[in-house]
Amino acid sequence: MNSRCSICLETLGEGNSPMTTLCGHLYCVDCATYNFASDDATCAICRRPHTLDELIKLYPDYERAKEGPSTSTGRLGVEAVGNDLLEACRTVLQKDAVLDEAALRPALARADHLVEELSEHEDDAPYIPNLLSNIIEVLTDIRSKFEQASCIPALEADRDKYRVVARKLSHKFKEAVRSREAERLRFGVELAELRAECSAQASELQTKLQETSSALATDRAKLEASFAVAKELDAQMKQCRTQAARYKKKYYALRKEHDTYRNGVEDAFFADDTFEIVD
Repeated sequence: MNSRCSICLETLGEGNSPMTTLCGHLYCVDCATYNFASDDATCAICRRPHTLDELIKLYPDYERAKEGPSTSTGRLGVEAVGNDLLEACRTVLQKDAVLDEAALRPALARADHLVEELSEHEDDAPYIPNLLSNIIEVLTDIRSKFEQASCIPALEADRDKYRVVARKLSHKFKEAVRSREAERLRFGVELAELRAECSAQASELQTKLQETSSALATDRAKLEASFAVAKELDAQMKQCRTQAARYKKKYYALRKEHDTYRNGVEDAFFADDTFEIVD
């Protein structure tokens, strides 16, 4: 393995007993013991909370006393446990549920079992790196899924926030609809009143128009009758003037005749000035 510790950057191997967090970051045993000693310890890379007991040893404890040479049966047991761990990890990856401690518990139990098997068969080193490489690959996938799962609370918070905003907007929209509906009804009533008022005014104006038209027709008839009377009177006046002129001429003729007659009488009966007829 060519991996390095996430803190001291030393190459990980048998001498420093590498360990990994659930988020997939690697540490040597010294840095892991120092960094995760407190209860509120977090990963030095991604700052996710972890405790020392939650870390997984990728190599057995090399400081233990050797119990004896491994056998092919022990190797098969280690491989079986490792494959069981890989299967458990892949099962975790295939689940659609949120990646939490309950979902990881079966894989963690199998990881502890694998560590125990590796501790008992630490001489079977040639095939262990390949097994650990596969485990690291699966843990990396779990880390990726864990990172995605860590975004779920924030997304759920955003979802809840947007739901609150949506409810507020929906409430405002309903209030606006109710307000507009009330205004529409009010305007409808006002429009009906205006229509009734305009209809009454139109009816009244129509009545007045008919009365005015009737009065105008009557006045026009009277005017035409007046014109006829005036024309007739004018004709009569002209006739009267003609007769008056005729009578005037006749008057002057009679007067002249009278004067002549009177003068003749005076000359015949009253030659002297003792008796004079006064007009």
